[in-house]
Amino acid sequence: MERKTQKVLGYDVDLISFDDSIRFLIERIKNKQGTQVITINPEIIEQAINNKELDEIIKEAELVVADGSGIQLALKLKGINQERIPGVDLAIELINHCNSLRYSIAMIGAKEDIIKLAVSNIRERYSDLDICYYRNGYFTLQMEEKIIKDLEQANPNVILVALGAPKQEFFIKKCREKIPNSIYIGVGGSFDVWAGIIERAPEFFRVMGLEWVYRTYKQPQRLKRIYKTLPLFAIKAIIEAIQYNTDYFCIKGEKMIKQINELDIEKIKEVSKKLRREVIMMIHNAQSGHPGGSLSCIDILNVLFTKCMKHYPECEKNSDYKNRDRFILSKGHASASLYAILAHCGYFNEEELMTFRKFGSRLQGHPCSKKLNGIEVSTGSLGQGLSIGCGMALGLKLDNINSKVYVYMGDGELEEGSVWEAAMNASHNKLNNIIAFVDRNKLQIDGSTENVKSIGNVNDKFKAFGWNTIEIDGHDILQIYNAIEDAKKAIKPTVIIANTIKGKGVSFMENNAGWHGKAPNDEQLKEALIELV
Repeated sequence: MERKTQKVLGYDVDLISFDDSIRFLIERIKNKQGTQVITINPEIIEQAINNKELDEIIKEAELVVADGSGIQLALKLKGINQERIPGVDLAIELINHCNSLRYSIAMIGAKEDIIKLAVSNIRERYSDLDICYYRNGYFTLQMEEKIIKDLEQANPNVILVALGAPKQEFFIKKCREKIPNSIYIGVGGSFDVWAGIIERAPEFFRVMGLEWVYRTYKQPQRLKRIYKTLPLFAIKAIIEAIQYNTDYFCIKGEKMIKQINELDIEKIKEVSKKLRREVIMMIHNAQSGHPGGSLSCIDILNVLFTKCMKHYPECEKNSDYKNRDRFILSKGHASASLYAILAHCGYFNEEELMTFRKFGSRLQGHPCSKKLNGIEVSTGSLGQGLSIGCGMALGLKLDNINSKVYVYMGDGELEEGSVWEAAMNASHNKLNNIIAFVDRNKLQIDGSTENVKSIGNVNDKFKAFGWNTIEIDGHDILQIYNAIEDAKKAIKPTVIIANTIKGKGVSFMENNAGWHGKAPNDEQLKEALIELV
């Protein structure tokens, strides 16, 4: 699953639903991938700002969920609606799954009578649950080594630590050195709730994000702690949101557009290199395919799928699946690039990429919608993708579904008359929910597009058909992102004309029509992979 985050006062918070958090953790248990979950709130952030060790722990955690309402509000100020994921709810739902799947858990924290009562209540509720270790949270530093050794011997799948922040995070850090494959969650006062000592806020307070108000009413001693951190956090969050919403840069001195941050750009560039390597290896392994056009569209597919498009790899498990954005690779011969980004996003295991174009594989030379989730339309016959996209976009409008349809076309494909019939249709039906890309690498199978059949000024042509047009460098991450985000707001259908390089990233393939549909040999593969490091 591709991780999507947003910073709150310098700390990445995962933009993830409650259900997806559980699925992520179960998958990590299955794969024996150690994971620390931080249930982040304003108090923890303020502590981390002044504590280097806690700061590093949070930044290295594999999952950081928005526990506190203050985190929700900080994200809301940036225009992000993030579901609140209380640690107590996340932990109990994970326990529920461990009960069903026969995974073991350990519980450490609270007073002796409370931990015993909590364990008793949980065992009564989850009769098949294996609580392989538990103990109270009152121990000295000298006792930690023995406790960690006992935990190592028990080897639980999940370890819940209720020592309060930041003590629980420091203890988890030590445990992970000896027990690296477990799931760790710092659960604060959750054991008191499970023991029945402390009552959860009524559902109304929880739904409204006011659980902290109820808890303060029940525990007035919390007031001092809240007043010490919340006002300062709120001021910082507001300042950060103002900076975020006014962080602009100038394109050609003409207009100001919001940025993605530099760290995002560097990460995307690294992913693009990885995807290009995979494309080259797939085509080499099959000794068949289209490297030139696949390499030219990688950067756009990368930004689109990882930053801009709403899509769900596990369609059967997502109730919002019908509201997904749709993507059509009209230039279906560039399927290697689509398979690479789908695998990266978790639609299937990356090992399957090496079955590309093999007999019986789901990854055929041209995408087949019947074989693979993420493929909306079987494509390959050029010129048809935009027409299909228009039908989808019109259907979404009739169903009052506020989703986008993205259609990716090659520039040689514009020589097909059906493209222009579709362009006219989109304008006539005011399909502002369709966004088309033209991969303007200026080459096709027989040579230059201008020599085979000149398509002239693509920008002017689409404008004449009533489209909004945006022209960009198709390998500039920032321009790609901003173009897509601008297109989402347009009141007309939009085409993004991306000036690209056929064979991008491999010097001997770049701007060479001969690499339209030819596989590299062993020596060329080695040379290409060296360049893509």
